[in-house]
Amino acid sequence: MGNVFLCTTVKHVFTALFFADKYLKRESNIILCAIDHQNINNSLMNSYEETFPEIEFIFYNENELINEFRANNALSFSGFLSRNIKINTKELKFELSVDFLKEKLVRMGVPELNVAYIFHDRTFTSKFFLYSDTSEVKMIEDGKVNYYKQPVGNILKSLIRFFLRLDPKWFVLGESPRISKVYYSNIDESPLTLKGKSSSLGDIYSLSKSMQSKMLSFFSYERFNCELVFLTQGLDIAGLCSKADKLNIYDEVVGVILENKEVNSLCIKLHPSESVDDYNFIKLKYGKKVIIEDRKIPFEIYSLLEPKPVAISLFSSSSYIRTGRLTSVINLIEDEKKWRKFDVDEIKKTSISQLKSIDEYF
Repeated sequence: MGNVFLCTTVKHVFTALFFADKYLKRESNIILCAIDHQNINNSLMNSYEETFPEIEFIFYNENELINEFRANNALSFSGFLSRNIKINTKELKFELSVDFLKEKLVRMGVPELNVAYIFHDRTFTSKFFLYSDTSEVKMIEDGKVNYYKQPVGNILKSLIRFFLRLDPKWFVLGESPRISKVYYSNIDESPLTLKGKSSSLGDIYSLSKSMQSKMLSFFSYERFNCELVFLTQGLDIAGLCSKADKLNIYDEVVGVILENKEVNSLCIKLHPSESVDDYNFIKLKYGKKVIIEDRKIPFEIYSLLEPKPVAISLFSSSSYIRTGRLTSVINLIEDEKKWRKFDVDEIKKTSISQLKSIDEYF
């Protein structure tokens, strides 16, 4: 029996590495990582295995599993049903996704008896750990998304939740009774409905010298020494606005930041989903005062490698690592409802107003 960390992003992988290094060092640890959620290429996979030989890495493509399960499925008319149940039209065979995943994961080398640590309970692969009797399941927070309710967004799911006596309109990550514990960086703000199984991440980000050395080696990191970092987000990819509107918002925010005489250098840390080419116009406009950081480094890791810059964003779940703990970045938009509504003019107006009125950013 060992520990399995189910990861879909680079951030998940490093959180798993820190968690295992702090609490599970003498145990068998596997990182099961989907490579298709955030474009984890062969070079990155090799770097993981070379830098962290004490961890067993298993890489796979989750979309390939989904497509295989949905192939020849009589229920393909429903995305929800076809990800959970298969009625094979060729073999006249009935199969549950849990059984399908069990066969696939065991072949990959995942032990049937394990303690599973997941970051999200709505991915296809997470079904195996949540609905199989072979695992104890724990969740590690994935950011702000763990602290507030989210809309169900599917009529069939809502009906099922209603009959299960769950809220048919809203859900909270980690609410499944199969999840025995949810780890939060800020346990005081964990959802009231999950207080009974909430636990603190503690000081997992207080890295040993050995781990710090491995991190610097892994990223071959050269420091920028920027005093202020602005974190962008893939607002257009998330469907909140167009790319043109996104870039216009960021251009104006950067302009206001650089108007302040105290700011001599600004690092624009791009979201992993974005292209540096989209931001060349800002670099040309502001010259040497702006550095575009497009390396796919989670900000939590970036803050470990840089000498404690100030970081701001529009509305981000990213955090600093300070004295071994996570501290939220400064968000220009604090109202979650305003963010969900996302009126471009209002977002821009509020962001600029916040920048101009609060000196603590600088």
